[in-house]
Amino acid sequence: MNKITLTIPGKPQGKKAPQWSKHGTYMPKQTVNYETYIKQLFSISFPDFKPLDCCLTMRIEIYLLVPKSVSRKKRAMMLSGEIRPGVKPDCSNVLKSIEDALQGLAFRNDSQVVSLQADKWYSERPEVKVDISEEVEEEIKVGGTD
Repeated sequence: MNKITLTIPGKPQGKKAPQWSKHGTYMPKQTVNYETYIKQLFSISFPDFKPLDCCLTMRIEIYLLVPKSVSRKKRAMMLSGEIRPGVKPDCSNVLKSIEDALQGLAFRNDSQVVSLQADKWYSERPEVKVDISEEVEEEIKVGGTD
C-alpha cells in the first residue's frame, strides 16, 4: 500500500478566492506562492514519484503558532491541546490549497480523495503535516457462506 507523508514547514495558509480586475480573474499572489512552495517541497521529497491513480484517504494536521500575548497558563493549555485554535485559516481552505498543489504530483485528480480529516492545533512551530494513503477496499462477499 502506498503512503505519502509530507511536512510543510511555515505558517499554514488557506486558499484565497480568485480576484477580479478589468483584465480578468487571477489568483492572489499569496495563494500562488504557497501552492508553488508545496509543489517544490513534494518534488524534492519524492523526486521520481508517479501520481497515484486510486481512491485516497487524506489526513492533514495544521499547527498554528501560539500567540505571544497569552499567559503562561493559557499557553500551556494551548500546547497540550486543551485549547484548540478556532481562528483562521479555515481547515477547508488549507486543505484546498494542499489538494490543488498536489494534483498531478501526488495523485491524478483531487476527486480521488474519498475520505479526509483535518485538525488544527497550537504549536511552537507552525507547519502542516499531510498523510495520503490508498483507500483500502474491503472484499464484499455475495451470497453463500464460507
